[in-house]
Amino acid sequence: MIDKLTNDLTDLIIKSFNNSDNCDKIKCNIIDPLIIYIFDKFYPYLIISCAVIFLMFILLLCILTLIIRSLN
Repeated sequence: MIDKLTNDLTDLIIKSFNNSDNCDKIKCNIIDPLIIYIFDKFYPYLIISCAVIFLMFILLLCILTLIIRSLN
């Protein structure tokens, strides 16, 4: 009994989501603001991570040049 009810309910929800109007509403009102919110929250961490990786690359190049100079 419960299995039939859940199957019917999920089929109804899937049919509702497949409707283009409902799909557009979900995209515009739920998914897009959620993605924008997440990106706004992670943006500072993304910038800091890129800066740290860039600085590590510069440091790696400096160490490599020092090693090459010391071998000659």
